[in-house]
Amino acid sequence: MHLSRSMTLRSIWFSLATLVAANATPGASASASGTAGTWENLVTTNTDPITRRGSSAVFDPDRHQMLVFGGINGVYFSDVIATRLPGNGMFETLMPGDAGPAGRRDHTACYDAARHRMIVFGGWDGYFLADLWALNDDGGTLSWEPLSPAGAAPPARYGHTMVFDKTHDRLLIFGGYTPGGITNDVWSLSLFGTPAWSQIVPDGAPPTERYDHAAIYDPVGDRMIVYGGRGTTPRPRFTWSLELSGTPRWVRLPTVDPLPRAGHSAVYDPVEDRMVILGGAPYQGLVTNELWELSLVGTPTWNQLAPSGSIQTLTDQSAIYDPVGDRMLVFGGSNGAVPRFSGLNLNRAVNGVDAPSGPKASFALHEIVPNPARVQAAVAFTLPDRAPARLEVIDVAGRRRFAQDVGPMGAGRHQIGLDLASFDTGVYWLRLTRAGAAASRKIVIAR
Repeated sequence: MHLSRSMTLRSIWFSLATLVAANATPGASASASGTAGTWENLVTTNTDPITRRGSSAVFDPDRHQMLVFGGINGVYFSDVIATRLPGNGMFETLMPGDAGPAGRRDHTACYDAARHRMIVFGGWDGYFLADLWALNDDGGTLSWEPLSPAGAAPPARYGHTMVFDKTHDRLLIFGGYTPGGITNDVWSLSLFGTPAWSQIVPDGAPPTERYDHAAIYDPVGDRMIVYGGRGTTPRPRFTWSLELSGTPRWVRLPTVDPLPRAGHSAVYDPVEDRMVILGGAPYQGLVTNELWELSLVGTPTWNQLAPSGSIQTLTDQSAIYDPVGDRMLVFGGSNGAVPRFSGLNLNRAVNGVDAPSGPKASFALHEIVPNPARVQAAVAFTLPDRAPARLEVIDVAGRRRFAQDVGPMGAGRHQIGLDLASFDTGVYWLRLTRAGAAASRKIVIAR
């Protein structure tokens, strides 16, 4: 069922920080922003595999690791490297460069958790590429497999985006640079049953043609969000939503946007329900390390974030949201001779989520016992009154897996049990919401 953002699933916890206009660049919003976090340099002495740009990166929930494929630094890489999460930043080679697809840059990859595989499409190796590959994980044995879906395949391309539409069990490809020029076409690769390609021609006025843009899938809004890129105009403007419920339809979001840019990275943060973008090139010759969020709660709103710590200016990097460490991980990027692996630590599971637990406590989410959990867990929380309140379990894709109205329990400290037998192993977020306030804690299911 499509879930409206007016429903309590879209209640999030709010940061006390406010972006002041004096520190904002053109296009910045002065509304309250979300958690900014702290940058940490994760480069270790194991620097060999992390001197590249134009690679892809995905989160592998089966093995709690970051998988990186391809990229360029003088040569096109075709190996698969990984770092365990939360881990120590060390990378290991999982697949050598001669075991599967040719080396490339500016391709795309998504992780298909239901089938335990990473899917790779397109890219550039001196030529436009249109091949489709799966890196299968068969109980720890990895193998590359070329895929040949039914239906007419999209033209070869690079600089496109690909998102995993979990609601409809398909991959969505948008834009890119093709042999025929820059495009704004949309393609679907259905994964259920026999995989099949099909072109989607959405209703509504579409975004202009572009490549080197960024996109995320918004699982509760059931839409793909697109921002930035290079195009027939120097830098395409505006933020776009491809609404996927019913007949697909393009909608330009009524946002005040950051400066247009290309080569930036984007992740979906399921805890604060936002798109987070990093870096990119607003103009030719100008590269930034700006961090922005597009809050998807209510009316979408851009805010510039000001994390502590520092990160280099960068473009053509790859990034993932790491639910294990509650952080954004950023890999590689421009000036590939310099090793780049950084983490934006958000630390929301321990900072700022609990009200006091003493006699004056009014709204708080307390301990989860046990954590990690196997089949059952107990969670304690405090409410100030009988006003509507809800306890939810959210997976890393932002989907609600459990919900219970707890407001009728009234004022005081309470405890309820959670039946986790039907949950897959992995990381989840427990969220307590009431009247626009929310508290969150991370829960790990391990068996």
